[in-house]
Amino acid sequence: MKDELLKHFEALTKELLVMSETDAPLTPFFWEIKEEITPELVAKHSEKPENERSPVEKIEFKAFFEKYTQKEDWYGEEELATVTKFENLAKGLSEKLTELAVYRVGKINIDVFVVGKIFNDKKEILAHAGVKTFVVET
Repeated sequence: MKDELLKHFEALTKELLVMSETDAPLTPFFWEIKEEITPELVAKHSEKPENERSPVEKIEFKAFFEKYTQKEDWYGEEELATVTKFENLAKGLSEKLTELAVYRVGKINIDVFVVGKIFNDKKEILAHAGVKTFVVET
């Protein structure tokens, strides 16, 4: 399951960049964590030094993707193709994961985790997975 899921997310994120004051790729991840995700747990998975792991902000999945999936009248083929890739990523994450949320860790150089749950047939959490990236906001 893990390898199949990561390959699926890799295909969805191929050549896709999150734009901010820098352009950053999206990288799939899989956490074998069976408990509920907390901001502190997400911060620990950030590669930031401990003193740079705050604040941790949780935002809605839909709100995060609205910025990248909104089509503007002036968009050309390249911009529309990027919007379609983000729409496909949001759909692909939604199809494979439940209870999706987005966590932003830090300030200025912000790690961003789009994370959802994987359940078994008994509705027990098996793991968490998603994609991560970073943005720069000064």
